[in-house]
Amino acid sequence: MIEIESKFKLSSDITRDSLIAILKSQFIAPISSKHQIDTIFLLPEQVDAPIIPGSKIMRVRDVLNPETGELQQSLMTLKVEGQTKLVSDEYEFTVSDGNAARQMLTVLGWKEIVTVDKIRLESKTKDYTICIDEVTKLGLFIELEVLAEDDANAGDIQRQMHTFLKNLNIDGKLWTIPYDTSIRNLSIIN
Repeated sequence: MIEIESKFKLSSDITRDSLIAILKSQFIAPISSKHQIDTIFLLPEQVDAPIIPGSKIMRVRDVLNPETGELQQSLMTLKVEGQTKLVSDEYEFTVSDGNAARQMLTVLGWKEIVTVDKIRLESKTKDYTICIDEVTKLGLFIELEVLAEDDANAGDIQRQMHTFLKNLNIDGKLWTIPYDTSIRNLSIIN
């Protein structure tokens, strides 16, 4: 299975509540809310190189209750970058201790690169998992996700996602860079 994504960065005058109002008729599942803190690791030889097809990215994600801040779950994910932007093979499992997972990766030689902090509202449409992400340092996004068979035409699926996003008629732009890379690029610029 591969994960195929499409992201849309919203203009600063659109709020999360106005976006939910626009999308509400599309939802076929209740909205869930999570606070996700992702710690991203790269292999040493990848730290100063661009992410290319085949690049391996490790993520340790802590999922917190957005109201209480209580840790609900920690996940460890290996993503292998695919040939198409925002398409990757993904291997994810629950870990009992996110801090121990981060320490283990460091001992194994992986380099901690960036932290992504976001509040995610998630629901489903007929075709997609739809996420409304408020990402610290980046702003408000819509992210569409779908899991597909390895032989699926990711380009066609992403074009369908882009059409769905354009048909929402909201102000913003397609965003082809993952959140972690976008935040990392900000720190390089500053």
